[in-house]
Amino acid sequence: MCGTGRGGGPGPIRERWADLRELVAGFRRGTMIRVLACQFSMSESSVTRFAAEQTGRFLAGEGPELPPTLAPVSDDAQLPKLLLTGPPKSGKSTAVAHLVRLLEQHDIAVGGFVTHEQRERGRRVGFVVEDIAGPSAVFAHRSLSGVQVGRFGVDVAAFERVALPALRRAIDDGGAIVVDEIGRMELASEAFVRLVQEALDASVSMVATVHMHVHPFTDAVKRRSNVELLTLTEGNRDELPRYLLSRLTTP
Repeated sequence: MCGTGRGGGPGPIRERWADLRELVAGFRRGTMIRVLACQFSMSESSVTRFAAEQTGRFLAGEGPELPPTLAPVSDDAQLPKLLLTGPPKSGKSTAVAHLVRLLEQHDIAVGGFVTHEQRERGRRVGFVVEDIAGPSAVFAHRSLSGVQVGRFGVDVAAFERVALPALRRAIDDGGAIVVDEIGRMELASEAFVRLVQEALDASVSMVATVHMHVHPFTDAVKRRSNVELLTLTEGNRDELPRYLLSRLTTP
């Protein structure tokens, strides 16, 4: 139970302030956040944001205002969906590649795909998509025609030949899913968009990198109550892979 009203009106502000201090202390310890995140289909970051929004109502003596979508859910729905964002070249793909190695070292089933740059003479000329199980393909290159994203042409069919079977298999197998990335090039595939939506709705753990650009699909994904958005920075990028590992392996 999240709390009960006192009855008989809002009561003195001093009592409400004492209660608020106790509540804030619980949030600082992380205990209250974890309890609420487990009780409702919300990430810990979503719980923190919602609590901040409700502080004014609490001080005013009003009852909590819960979104209608909040309802107890099964344990399966609590499997983490972690989105890693950051500017280009910040190290998102490197962090995810490190995470995949850690998962494999711990004998944890992992599926999905990663992407990495293709370079010639030290110059970035394209991008490769690689199924964690092995197959890979160049799916974006300066010399390609088709869908243009910046200076690169995107071969949607080549991307789909590798990424879609990898993601489909990962969802069906039920292990940890890695998607690197959900960006403008990948979003040129409507089939990929549908499969990402399915993965987000499925009872699976998932880590995905996502671009910072404004886009209707990724904007909606970032607002999902079962998603936790993490921003990669210079200060956390070395520790982030092990943090992600702990989130995927902690019951």
